[in-house]
Amino acid sequence: MNIKAILFLNLVAGWLIAAAADAKVISPSDEQGENRISIRADGLACYFCAYGMERFFKQSGRIAWYDMKMAEGIVEVGFIKGKPILDVRTLKQYVHDAGFSPREIKAKLVGRLTPTDEGYRFRVTETDQTFPVETNAVVRAARELVDQEVTVIARVQEVQDAPLKLVPEAIRPKKLTP
Repeated sequence: MNIKAILFLNLVAGWLIAAAADAKVISPSDEQGENRISIRADGLACYFCAYGMERFFKQSGRIAWYDMKMAEGIVEVGFIKGKPILDVRTLKQYVHDAGFSPREIKAKLVGRLTPTDEGYRFRVTETDQTFPVETNAVVRAARELVDQEVTVIARVQEVQDAPLKLVPEAIRPKKLTP
C-alpha cells in the first residue's frame, strides 16, 4: 500500500471517529426534553457497532437523542418532551439486542418529590409519570425541597410494580433559565 493510501485511510478514520463522538440527534431540538438516562454497557467500544442501537432508539418513538461515551462504556439517551420515559426492561433489551451487556442505569430527571404513605414518589414534570423513590440519606436531606421542582440524579432499579425505581444520589433545586 502506498503512503498516499495510508494517509487517506488515516484521514477518513479520524473523520469518522470525530463525527461519531458527537451526540446523535433523532428528533428536532424543540422536541427534546430535559430528562435523560445513561446506561453502562459492557462491550461498548466501537462506534460502528454501537450505532446499531440507533435503530432501537428510533423505533421507541420516545428518544430525542443519544450519545455514546466509548471511554466510559456509557450510552446516554435524552427523551422527547411529553413522551413517557422508557421502562428499565425495555432499555436493557435495546442495549442487549444491539449486542452489548447492560449494567448500571442512572437517570437525571426533572420533577417533584412528593411524600406518600409508603415513602416518596417522584413525578416527572414533562410526562406526569410517577416513580417510587428509595428513602435514603439523600432524600432525608432534601426534605425542604419536597413539592418543589427539582432535578434528581439517581441510580435506577428494576422493580415489579413500576417501570423503574429511583435511588437518589443527588437532589437539587431546578435552576431557572433567564
